[in-house]
This record gives sequence, C-alpha cells and structure tokens, in this order.
Amino acid sequence: PIVVRTVTTGVLLEKEDRSQWAQEIKKAAELNRRVSETLKRKGFDVQGTRLTTNSFEEYVDTSGPESILKGIRDLVTIAELEGIPIIGIGPATRRSSLEVVPDIVKMSPKVSLSIPVPLITSSAKEGEMEAAAPDYERALKAAEVCRRISKETDKGIGNFQLAVSFNARPNIPYFPVGYHRGPMSFAIGCESTPVVSYAMKTYQEKGELAPNELRNMQKSIVNALEDDMKVIEEVGEEHAKRMGVTFDGIDTSVAPNPTRLSLTEGYSAAGLGKFGQSGSLCVSSIITAAVKSVNVKKAGYSGLMLPPLEDSGLANLAMETYRIQDLLLYSAVCGVGLDTVPIPGDTPKEKIAALYMDCSALAHRLDKPLTARLFPVIGKKAGEMTEFNSPHMCNGKIFSVD
Repeated sequence: PIVVRTVTTGVLLEKEDRSQWAQEIKKAAELNRRVSETLKRKGFDVQGTRLTTNSFEEYVDTSGPESILKGIRDLVTIAELEGIPIIGIGPATRRSSLEVVPDIVKMSPKVSLSIPVPLITSSAKEGEMEAAAPDYERALKAAEVCRRISKETDKGIGNFQLAVSFNARPNIPYFPVGYHRGPMSFAIGCESTPVVSYAMKTYQEKGELAPNELRNMQKSIVNALEDDMKVIEEVGEEHAKRMGVTFDGIDTSVAPNPTRLSLTEGYSAAGLGKFGQSGSLCVSSIITAAVKSVNVKKAGYSGLMLPPLEDSGLANLAMETYRIQDLLLYSAVCGVGLDTVPIPGDTPKEKIAALYMDCSALAHRLDKPLTARLFPVIGKKAGEMTEFNSPHMCNGKIFSVD
C-alpha cells in the first residue's frame, strides 16, 4: 500500500503575536493528529506530520539577526509543546533574512525554509518586446548561502533543510519548499515510488509491458495508485468539514524512500534500458502523466521526483548512466528539479548560481514548480562517494558540475 509521508497543515501567523501563534499551532496539531489517526485506522503507514507557515519575514522581528533567531526559536518551542516535529517557515527574500539563513539551519534541524529565485521582467515601451530573465543576484546569493551551510554544518547536511525554489506555489506538503498562504488548510503527501515501480515490474512479468506496449504503462500506474488515494482523499475531506478548514488535496507525486524499492526498477521494466539511458525521458513523461491522471483532488507538485540521495537505485547509477544535465532534462516533463544532488565541495558559487538559473528558466518557461537542494561536499571531488549519516538519505557518487 501507499505510505503517507506527511500530513501538513498550514497556518497564517501574525506579527509578533505569540498568543495567536500558540492558538493556531494548537489547532493545526489537533488536525494533524486526527487525520493521522484516521489514516492509520484505515491501514496506512503515516510517517509523520508537519506545519507550514507564511514567510517568517511576516511574523518575526526582522530588525536584526538576533531578533530573527529569537522569533524562530520561540516558534519551535511552541510547536514542540504541541508535538509538531518539523516546521516550514517559508521563503527568505530580504537581504537581511538571507544573511541569517545558515544560522537558522544550524539553530534547529526541525526548521526548513526556502530561497526563491524569481523571474525579473522589464516593462517594455509600446511596440517593444517585454524582457524577462531569472534573478541572477538572488541566485548568486542563494549559492553563497548553500556554500556557507556546506562549511558550517556536519558534512554539509544542513542543506537538507534548505530549498532554492523556482515558481513554487504555496501549500506544497513536502519540505523544505512548503509554505502557507491564506486561512488554515492542509494537504497530504504520499510516498508511492515502490508502488509504482512494483506495478511496472508486475506488468513486465506478465508480458504486458514492453516497448511497443508503453501506452499500457500509464493505465497500470493509475490503477496501482487510485484506490488508496481515494481513501486518503475521503479522510481529508471528512476532517476538513469537521474542523472547518480547507483540504488542499493530495500531492500525488512519486516520492521515493532510500530503504524501499527503487524507481529505477520500474524504468528497467519498461524495456528501454536503465534509468539515465535513452528512453528515460519518455518513461519519465509517462509516469508523470499517470500521476497527474489519478482522479483525486491534487495539491503541490503532483509529479515525478528523482532525488539521487533519496532513492538507492538513483544513487547507484549516479555519474554512470546520468548526470546533472540529465536531471534538468527530465525536469522538463516531471518534477522536482535538482533535489538532493551532491556536488564537489570546491564548486564556485557562480557555477552553483548557474544551475539555479537553469532551474528557474525551466520552471517559469513551463509554468511549473521546481526546486534545488544541492550539497557541496567539502573535501570531495566528482565521482567520490558521499558519507552522510542520515535516516532520510542514502549515499552516492558526487556529480560533476560543468
């Protein structure tokens, strides 16, 4: 069955009003608890719950680094009292906020946040073309932050808590990009990579899935996902009515787990070769189309996730059958971008910023959300293995950045 990775409730917090924070967080925690308990009774494994907020810049005192850290520390304390393990505090956009992002990450592993790289447009005179390009200054600053975190946290693991985001909408249940807008609402994020991969492998064993029968693949994936997701949807709608909040929907994304069946097994079963070889773009597109065809209320990315350090098969094939540019190519037909991608520790900030610019161009040109979580690994070069000790990631080869 599908695993529920997270029940994520979003709240809108007001400036420096700790009592309002406590009231909203208490209600969010109760909602998370009720939804989780019902899903467990229905037979689902629920890994955890999360809280998202509007940008912390809107509710903490941003007059200086210490006031920012104090506000976020207070928020974490309130959330801990209500049993909420992880908080997404939204995007950092002001220069003063960007400077303190590494300190926020170091302060608590329970906090996630993002740095958006927007599209900058110039107003055109009559008869002239409007010009637009990703914000290079922001991309460069985000790269500086990423490099600082790689140096100031153990093996750079703090970058797990930071997403550089591109065209990301509110109310995505997955972290670290998740943030909130509007009245209280919640979404549910699933972990379905093993289910999808197994469905593809099963059809291959039956002789029903071959290169000349790829049209059946999308239908088989939908059938594997839809029944469970409809039950999840019913639970969400039921509790939304009871609690008087909005159910944003299910992020139907094919999200992996490093300890479970890899999606690369499904790619091989499609008969077009290993993941990363010719044909992978086609298979990625078919899987994405299937996920988007599941007949439930959808939220967030609702696409295909290909994070090299969260899928053991992807980790094993890194720098053998695919590279960073391949992940960018596949992002044109799926999500999430460049997620959990290790790179050499001496990668210049300009090259990191260039990768962010590529992601931003794709996201805005195709009007889709993408993110990047890059891990510069200090002292390591391309082709060497990472040495992370995290229950959320596996280890793999470090990618070259050309």
